[in-house]
Amino acid sequence: CQYTVGGPHTVTLTVTDDDGQPVSTTGTIEVIDLPPTAEAGGPKSGLRDQLIAFVGSGDDPDLLGDETLAYAWDCQVDGSPVFDVPGAQVGCTYDTVGVHTAALQVTDAGGQSTVDTTTVTIDSADPVANPAGPYSAVSGQAVLLDGSASSDADGTIVSYEWTCGTGDDAFVSGVSRTCTYTAAVPTTFEPVLRVVDNEG
Repeated sequence: CQYTVGGPHTVTLTVTDDDGQPVSTTGTIEVIDLPPTAEAGGPKSGLRDQLIAFVGSGDDPDLLGDETLAYAWDCQVDGSPVFDVPGAQVGCTYDTVGVHTAALQVTDAGGQSTVDTTTVTIDSADPVANPAGPYSAVSGQAVLLDGSASSDADGTIVSYEWTCGTGDDAFVSGVSRTCTYTAAVPTTFEPVLRVVDNEG
């Protein structure tokens, strides 16, 4: 006999002698439904608000015929998992920096389930400094260096620091996107822009 559902099952054996007289007896078979395995993969890492791809897998040693496994994720475990993202392959985003826990639940046709977890480390994106240019001017004429094209994908830039023709490569701090440089004699120099975002 083959059983697709776990639990107790009643079986009956009937034997018939050569006179055609049947005799029956019954018994109980306890069928154990083995739980599936679950593999969440990882650990994962990425940037804040970036889509993080998860590829889960599972197996069931007593899966029969056309039975399939069901997959569901909790992207951010906070207390008891809530598996509200269906599918073996899903994408999740995180809006806070730090280490997060994601959980995969695999459920078989008999309702048995197994959970596996993995960690996701989320960092913030670095700001990108863009000093623009190249710039040119005649001696004694002021040149306005403009860093307005600088950007931060997941925050705001709070400080622009220039080496603006000081001669000692010292950074001049401030909140201004621009810096004015005047060369008294013909010269060539490479200004450097450093930007700081709201997370430092």
